[in-house]
Amino acid sequence: MKKYLLPVWLFLLAVLAVLVACVDIEAMEAIESDEKAAQETEAVFTPKTTQPVEKDSQIETEQPAEDAAIPEEEAVAMPTVAPTANPSLPKKNGVCVTGDNELSMYDLVTFGSYPQGANGETQEIEWIVVGFDGKNRIKLLSLYALDTQKYHDVSDLVAWTSTSLYDWLNRFFKRNAFSQEEQKLLATDVTIPSVSEANDLPNQYRQCFSTPYAVAAGGNPTRCIWWLSDGAKRIQDYDDEGNVKHFCYASVVNERGQTAPGAIQTNFSGKVVRPLIILDLNENAAQERATAVLQRRGSVIRSISDLNLYDTVTFGRYAQFANGDASTIEWIVTGFNGNEVKLLSKCGLEVDKYHNANAMVTWKSSSLYDWLNGSFEASAFSPEEKQLLVGDVTIPTAAEAAALPSFCRVCLLTAHSYSDEMRKRQYIWWLSDPTDGIQIPGSSARSWCASAVSSEGTVLKTSYQVNYGNKMVRPMITLDLSKLPD
Repeated sequence: MKKYLLPVWLFLLAVLAVLVACVDIEAMEAIESDEKAAQETEAVFTPKTTQPVEKDSQIETEQPAEDAAIPEEEAVAMPTVAPTANPSLPKKNGVCVTGDNELSMYDLVTFGSYPQGANGETQEIEWIVVGFDGKNRIKLLSLYALDTQKYHDVSDLVAWTSTSLYDWLNRFFKRNAFSQEEQKLLATDVTIPSVSEANDLPNQYRQCFSTPYAVAAGGNPTRCIWWLSDGAKRIQDYDDEGNVKHFCYASVVNERGQTAPGAIQTNFSGKVVRPLIILDLNENAAQERATAVLQRRGSVIRSISDLNLYDTVTFGRYAQFANGDASTIEWIVTGFNGNEVKLLSKCGLEVDKYHNANAMVTWKSSSLYDWLNGSFEASAFSPEEKQLLVGDVTIPTAAEAAALPSFCRVCLLTAHSYSDEMRKRQYIWWLSDPTDGIQIPGSSARSWCASAVSSEGTVLKTSYQVNYGNKMVRPMITLDLSKLPD
């Protein structure tokens, strides 16, 4: 019996193997069928590549239809981070500010850039919003003291706009802190707060710290003393040898945030500067300031034929209101030369000295000449307007003044140039003729005098000491009208 069992088991194993092989063949056929179907499906939804597929290569292909972009009407609108049309605009939290309605008092904004690191690293300047005028203009005060400067190079009483600090703000600082596009947003000169403006600030904003750059330049590493623009006064004192001297003291905000009128000598170092600016956010304001426009009674002048002698025209902008706001400058047409027109300011725009010291000077070596062709020109005229200027900014000679009608020789005052202390003699305005020395009776010293026009319009040659700071300045310019924009 046992001899028949082995063949039976072998037969059963053979049958089982055949059955398993059949199942595997059907499974393989099913797999091959699935792969073929998958290839056919892929051929329908995946576009053909434009290059052959190589082993281990990565080829970018178009996205399948099911991954296509959402139709425009179904797309989700993404929030706009900031307008990019005018990158020169101030920013709040990194977002461009296009109107004063986007700001509140004492908001922080950034505008311009200036060295602030200990090694001179440039950073964006942070400003505090300290005022609005209701006309889309904002007043900004730097959050930190940005640099160390004297109020004036010498201890002498001069108008704020004649100080070396004002000159530095509107020549060096303005040029280095703001791009040309940013400068077009400036509605007035760069300045510093007055005593009243500082008093209007909460104490937390009057107390100020210097940037590491200002500290490295000599500023206090803790709370600092910073300059104010008005309230300067002359005080009689004695020098180390007991001689009577007169010193000038300017106003400051002290370390505790208190205003101190006439407290620090003007030529002392180690005091810091917090610039104050006004930005005009009106859409067309920057473009209007960027365009050189000469006007008569509101009409744009296109050529020399549009003008007559002694016409009043407007050109440029300068501070003419008591609060320092700028306005267009009025000029009197005083002469022609081909396409060139000579203009004399209708009003006295500033009160200044002919020269800072009682010394013999030529016109072009005087401090008044330097001011006219420095801070005045920089703040009064846009880059486009400067393209029209022929030669330097100057003041008339005695001969030029004498040739004017009497109504042109009488000097008017702007609210900016007028002060309560001004008396009738301060309507006198300087002329550019050479100075002359006059012997002082009973002394070997000489008084160096310059020419001027009296309040009645009389030309007075070498009549006023050059360092008397109570005379008016009437700038004179020459424009080339062939360079006017079309």
